[in-house]
Amino acid sequence: MIFNVFVDVDEDGKLINPITIDKYLNIDIIFAVYSMVVFQYITILDPQIFISDSKKNNVDYMVALLLVLALIRFFILFLAVESVSKMLLTLIYMMIDVGTFLFIMICYLAFSTLLFSALYQDTN
Repeated sequence: MIFNVFVDVDEDGKLINPITIDKYLNIDIIFAVYSMVVFQYITILDPQIFISDSKKNNVDYMVALLLVLALIRFFILFLAVESVSKMLLTLIYMMIDVGTFLFIMICYLAFSTLLFSALYQDTN
């Protein structure tokens, strides 16, 4: 949006090749503003706040949201490139298809861990 000021203007006053606002730019602007706010907020915090669990959890939630926004920004960038987008969508569909098998494997590992600890808990 700021760069639209610096692009060329034709005789009618219309922009030549203006920068369009898309999903990636919206997420990028939200991430930039939120990261500036969070970093400034954390730098002015009193160290005594980190002793209290509830206040520390609020700071942790803000940082976690910042990381989620960074990951969303990262994946939206990859969805903008067509060849990478096809590969990423294929990977997501593969993970969805493997979900049932992963659930069965996790249940099996949890059951075998419980069985092992129940059978071999005695050290004598």
